[in-house]
Amino acid sequence: MSKNIQKIIYDNKNLKDYSEKSVFEQNDTRISLMKYYLKNIININNDKKFRILDLGCADGEIYKEYTDICDFFGIDISESFLDKAKENGYKTYLLDIEKEKLPFDNNFFDIIIMGETIEHIVNTDFFMTEINRVLKLEGNLIISIPNINQWISFIMMLFFDLPPRYSARFRAPHVRDFTFKTMKLCLQEFGFSIKNRSGTGLFLPVINKNIFVKITKIFPRFATEIVFVCDKTKNVFYDEKKIVKF
Repeated sequence: MSKNIQKIIYDNKNLKDYSEKSVFEQNDTRISLMKYYLKNIININNDKKFRILDLGCADGEIYKEYTDICDFFGIDISESFLDKAKENGYKTYLLDIEKEKLPFDNNFFDIIIMGETIEHIVNTDFFMTEINRVLKLEGNLIISIPNINQWISFIMMLFFDLPPRYSARFRAPHVRDFTFKTMKLCLQEFGFSIKNRSGTGLFLPVINKNIFVKITKIFPRFATEIVFVCDKTKNVFYDEKKIVKF
């Protein structure tokens, strides 16, 4: 049986290249937003030590400054990433979240963080019900998605016969496509109420950066990435009959 394609891709990533280029340079706005939302939650309840799960944590570089004041748990499919995450203060778990249940009790976490992860998952129903299961009622979910509904996606499809930017395509690690609307529906379906949402700007290829960030924070529909902050409002259980709808 072949390996999980995500494992093949991320086991072969250069750690230094991933942290400094793939994450901090290209997605600086998204990371700043997610850290801002996390900091706000922690500061509002500054007398509490939060138990936090970082799903698809990679090397743990993004949130390492918080591991001294919160209990951070990290899940990833790459051993090399997790070795580094452990050095950054994480309690780490090697797991194929596509197939395996999360190794935690029900209502275990106060906060779950998931940055650019769900688009790598085929069975999103199983994945989202597991997130719901291990998060406490009224716990917080901070999630970001790459948005395929960008202005440049229309150019790519119309003039170059290419799929939308960030979409699932031939030999790509992304296997699911999301827009603002589809992610909103997904969150509502699996027991989450959206408290806040923000876009990360419009991508400009010439300078390889996002512009009009303030506008897309208010109107995130066409942003490069979208960040959602949610509360868990109810328990939702896995229903295999809902996975495929024709």
